[in-house]
Amino acid sequence: MVRLNDAEPAHRNARLHVESGNGIAVRLDVEDMDEDPEDLAEALRTLLRRLGRTPAEVDLLLDLGAVDGDVAVRAGVRMVRDVLHALPEPELWRGLVVLSGAFPTDLQAVQPWTLGELPRRDAMLHDHLRRRPLSRVPTFGDYAVAHPLLVMGPAFSAAPQLRYTASDRWLVLKGRRNDPEGHEQFHRVCEAIAQHPEFAGAALGKADARSADSRREGPGNTSTWQAIATTHHLDYLVHRLTTLGEP
Repeated sequence: MVRLNDAEPAHRNARLHVESGNGIAVRLDVEDMDEDPEDLAEALRTLLRRLGRTPAEVDLLLDLGAVDGDVAVRAGVRMVRDVLHALPEPELWRGLVVLSGAFPTDLQAVQPWTLGELPRRDAMLHDHLRRRPLSRVPTFGDYAVAHPLLVMGPAFSAAPQLRYTASDRWLVLKGRRNDPEGHEQFHRVCEAIAQHPEFAGAALGKADARSADSRREGPGNTSTWQAIATTHHLDYLVHRLTTLGEP
């Protein structure tokens, strides 16, 4: 992947493209997209000349990062619109993806054994874009059930939890840290989510099958819970995008 202001890495990525034939991805972050639209368009043309590629061989990723409120959603929509209007022929790019994330950095605001509901503002942003008169509707991209930025700090053992993607929100339920039941709490977490009206059903995929009958296997650990949540998220989005055309 190439950043807009990469110079020497651009030559390396051009060589890799020739060797693999897989094409190149160019990522623009908020700082890039906040530039003057004409300057941005010229910078992209310059980068493509340096890479020796045409837009048809390049995936353009517009990465808005974290969208943590309705104001951020509206600002993101405007920014993407301005970028698309600045591109001379946006339909020529091999791929055009808008990437954003709305999941919080952690679940401290959610109380143990209280079902939390967190709005999927990244999906909301894409819905706004689909309704705009754009020359090309971008492909949806997100950070699944994680915050776009890696939070640095001392590691600690998380409470058993499940982050469950639904149509317009995430359902979140967690147990207690340092509870005598320990990781076994995860079974009760799964049972509560599986009884919720938004539960997609065991047939959706392996993650939902495990959530529906978690006691067939051990409770796992933090990596297990993250894997289940992420796998469900991907299965759920594929289902919605292929059947409804929306995330």
